[in-house]
Amino acid sequence: MQSESWARKSKIQGDFRFDVVNMIVLGLITLLFFYPMYLCLISAVSSPEEVYAGRVLLLPKGFNSEGFQRVIENDSLWRGYLNTIFYTVLGTCINLALTMTGAFVLSRRTFALRTPLNWMVLFTMFFGGGMIPTYLLVKDLKLLNTVWSLVLPGAISTWNLIITRTFLATSIPNELQEAAYIDGCNNIRFFLRIVLPNATTIIAGTLPLLIVFPFVEKYFVKGVMIGSVKG
Repeated sequence: MQSESWARKSKIQGDFRFDVVNMIVLGLITLLFFYPMYLCLISAVSSPEEVYAGRVLLLPKGFNSEGFQRVIENDSLWRGYLNTIFYTVLGTCINLALTMTGAFVLSRRTFALRTPLNWMVLFTMFFGGGMIPTYLLVKDLKLLNTVWSLVLPGAISTWNLIITRTFLATSIPNELQEAAYIDGCNNIRFFLRIVLPNATTIIAGTLPLLIVFPFVEKYFVKGVMIGSVKG
């Protein structure tokens, strides 16, 4: 019994020493990675003479905010922010519109070219032309130096298209579409009045799970690890 107690105590002490050493090493590595960013920050608010002399290492010396003032007064900075917001909003809208309409067409079994187009879409997920063919294509389409050269080449994500197509094929039955046709509904009206509202309701249903999942993810990982260890 004493030997078992000693062995258990020795194991606990060994685990404690390992944890201490592990935290010290990880802490030093973290400081090593964050120090360049910290150095840039304190250099930005220090006197240029002190920075050039190499005397700014841990704390700022000779407070100077001229660098920040020049950055704020630079029109290119704000233009870059506006371009980022503009391209993000425009690209998202185009991507969403093309993905939803394309997925709706490919999810309908009555569409004659459904199978070959699905294979073509799947092919693009595994094989691509690369940077040079993409540039030549954009050039031939006369899109160079335009907004569309940044938006149209990535207008559709193959993976998002396949996921959306599968969702529409399983949640919007063909019988519902046939019933809508009997009531005089065409394809465009069916897409706008039935498909889009139903798609918005799956998004609303999964939103609580998307919000809660980051807080409970560690329990899922822990459960998986417990189930994978035997003995």
